[in-house]
Formats: sequence, C-alpha cells, structure tokens
Amino acid sequence: MDRLAGAIEPRYRSMVLLAAYAGLRKGECFGLARRHLDLRTKPPTVTVERTRIETASLGMIFQAPNQGSMARLGHASPAAALRYQHAASTRDAEVTTAVDALRRLPA
Repeated sequence: MDRLAGAIEPRYRSMVLLAAYAGLRKGECFGLARRHLDLRTKPPTVTVERTRIETASLGMIFQAPNQGSMARLGHASPAAALRYQHAASTRDAEVTTAVDALRRLPA
C-alpha cells in the first residue's frame, strides 16, 4: 500500500491511505471536509456523513452515504463492527503515523 500511495500525486496520498485502511469509497473520501476528521481523539476518528457524486443533470452533488458500508467491510451487525473497531484500534495509530510521514515527504 505504501508503494501505491507513493506513486500517487502528493495531494491525494492521504486520501488513498484513508480509503485503503478505512474501507472508504471514492465518493465518501471526496465528501469529507475538515470537520469530519477529529485527530485529537485517541484513536483519531473520521465521520462519513455525505458522499460526492456526479450526475448528468446536476453535475457534482453531495448526498447521504451508502448504507451498505457496514456490509461492504464484512460486518454482520453493529456489534460485530464495534468488536472489529476495538480489535483494530492500534492499527489506527499506525495509519496515522504513516499519513503523518507522507505529509513530510517532498512534493
């Protein structure tokens, strides 16, 4: 994953890593704003409350996220998602460190 992110245009590297490690789709990543990221919490959190899509008649618009994301990530229930979140909580710190390191790479 690091090699792929390294090959991506610098302004998109964090998005590629976030998509890969958090299971977000392109529209969910493009729908994020700074207010959706809370880096002060341990572990940091990302809130997906909208996606950005392109329509033929309206162009680029925001809409509610796909409700299938829990199933897409392989969670059978909210309880299973919480168990996974707890088990993967240390991975968030690793991803944060990797994203921070990428921010320091020369463009």
